[in-house]
Amino acid sequence: MVVQLICNKKPCTIELRVKCSSERELFIIGYDPGDRYSVFFKRLMYPKVGESTFYFGMPQAPSNLKVVLYDNQTRQFTNSKTFEVVSLKKIPLRTAPTGAGKKTREYIIFIQEFCLKLPLLQPNLTYADDKKQFQIDLFPLNLEYATPARIEKTRNFIEVSKTDFLQMTIPQRIIILLHEYAHNFINRDQDSEVEADVNALKIYLGLGYPFIEGMYAFTHILHDSEMNIERLQIIEKYMVKHKLYIDK
Repeated sequence: MVVQLICNKKPCTIELRVKCSSERELFIIGYDPGDRYSVFFKRLMYPKVGESTFYFGMPQAPSNLKVVLYDNQTRQFTNSKTFEVVSLKKIPLRTAPTGAGKKTREYIIFIQEFCLKLPLLQPNLTYADDKKQFQIDLFPLNLEYATPARIEKTRNFIEVSKTDFLQMTIPQRIIILLHEYAHNFINRDQDSEVEADVNALKIYLGLGYPFIEGMYAFTHILHDSEMNIERLQIIEKYMVKHKLYIDK
């Protein structure tokens, strides 16, 4: 199924209701049809037998949103016999208090614009907000530190790999940039990864970004090790407890 929704760049939530006669694995992606790198959500869904509802929060939305949905097992884009779309519609965005101060709110505006414009931004250049409070150095390829982004401890600028970020959805870019910001501007312990995770997640989820996209972002950057598995468990526990949407 392919459908286009008019969003007029206004924050909203996409509510999808599907009906299945058997357990299925469905794939969905929502993106700006004018820019294939501006993906607002992308995930696998596992609906129950009968009717299931899924939510996709979009604090940032394009003028038009193209939604592609298909059965990941049969790969049929049209006339799928394995599921039925009961409804696909926009509903108001759910948000929660983030605890963000003025400076953090200004940073959010800066990174939201940066993440939307990323496909058009030239690498090997520095990007900053109007007040020159925040700085992102954009590199063309992967960083030498094997991470898509990192913040410099003393000078506060953030380094970003354009190659890595282009492979991510917009919410995934946002949570990673919030995590880096938290290290230097919110954390009590600058070096604590878990504290930066939680501080970033409080803002990310409060703004209404999707739970699943946040989990995908962290699993993308955390390699399999005992320490990182424990960290992912803390992240998942926090996100499940505080997420604003519950698929059913």
